[in-house]
Amino acid sequence: MDCLLCNGYQSKSAACGPRDTHGNIFNPKSFEVLINTADDALEFQQTCRRNFVYDKHLQICRSKFYKMDPVKAVSDKYRFKVWLSPSDDEQLKNFTKDMFVHSFTQVINVISSQVVVISFGEEDKSMAVTFDVHSVGSKATNTDDTKNITSNKIEIQELLKPNASFSLTINRGNWTVLKLTWRQLSCVKMDTYLPGDFILFPLNNSMLINKTREILPATAFYLKDGEDKFYDSRIAYVCRSAFTTFCPYNFVSIKQEDYTILPNGSLYHPRTGIQFSSGEYYIEAG
Repeated sequence: MDCLLCNGYQSKSAACGPRDTHGNIFNPKSFEVLINTADDALEFQQTCRRNFVYDKHLQICRSKFYKMDPVKAVSDKYRFKVWLSPSDDEQLKNFTKDMFVHSFTQVINVISSQVVVISFGEEDKSMAVTFDVHSVGSKATNTDDTKNITSNKIEIQELLKPNASFSLTINRGNWTVLKLTWRQLSCVKMDTYLPGDFILFPLNNSMLINKTREILPATAFYLKDGEDKFYDSRIAYVCRSAFTTFCPYNFVSIKQEDYTILPNGSLYHPRTGIQFSSGEYYIEAG
């Protein structure tokens, strides 16, 4: 507040969130920042309420009981969160999940069946939408939906780059993307690093892989969730695939009563006698 008044701003006009354009004050959203100066390292830690942890990828506080560690799977899957600002404030709540998906697929080179909206609602004077996008095979059977894929649209990989920006037209209203964050939920190719295989640098949240001397930025690796706060007890995951799929064709759907999940995580299909490893199948929620 002192900085606000000293710079000539009034407290009544103050805004904090993705919609504010006067500097990058959204990250962090709150002034509740802890500074750890131990070992000559300057570390900023976003605080969250009890039983919530800060997700550095999505840049939100989420329940610590909801595990989001990436898993090896037959397709790459991402969780996105986007904050949208309308050209007219009256349109703030004037769209549905289906309208968002339709608009998103008109701009981004994916089809509607690849996009699942998790939640949406007003947040920080903008509309916040959380949604998942998964990859599909390049040789999947052509349908009316897949015909919508065109090279004139933005490739989904572009959204994984820093400061990705685009606009959407939803329900005849123009919406600007103020901020977009993401984390990978599953990957076709994943490397796992045990404690001692890597070193974490708190100053810029990067990671050094001891064997290869490769340095990865904060968005390129994931630490296994847990209550233990000591770095040397965590496992690091690195997804080496980016929106690819293990199977270039359509996936075959089978009912729950037609397969058995074995103790080692493999899927056994009694009818054919085929056993699939944990990275060769996926189970849809619901």
